Amino acid sequence: MKSPYNEESDKSFLCNNLVSLELRQRMVKCYVWSVFLYSVEVWTLKISIMNKTKALEMWVHRRILMIPWTARKTNKEVLRSVNKHRELLKTVKHRKMSYLGNIVRESRYKI
Repeated sequence: MKSPYNEESDKSFLCNNLVSLELRQRMVKCYVWSVFLYSVEVWTLKISIMNKTKALEMWVHRRILMIPWTARKTNKEVLRSVNKHRELLKTVKHRKMSYLGNIVRESRYKI
């Protein structure tokens, strides 16, 4: 079996077909999403930020599957092929609501 870490290869780890799709998705969740979600609780969610978040999620899925930008695949087809739903924006909203709950429970904000 060939090693996914090959110095001659110009493909990144996430675009390597020798690594299973499930492992590549877990690596994205571990390294990419964790960096993206750092201190997301204090963001102001605007429509433009939500659209960019959706676009980032779809871009990463397309990179994992090595779908070229010229391919005419809809976002639904891409999500179906990776067996995922859109989860990044839901995670952002959930973290913001959890943070709000923590702030409201503080003693100085008692009603």
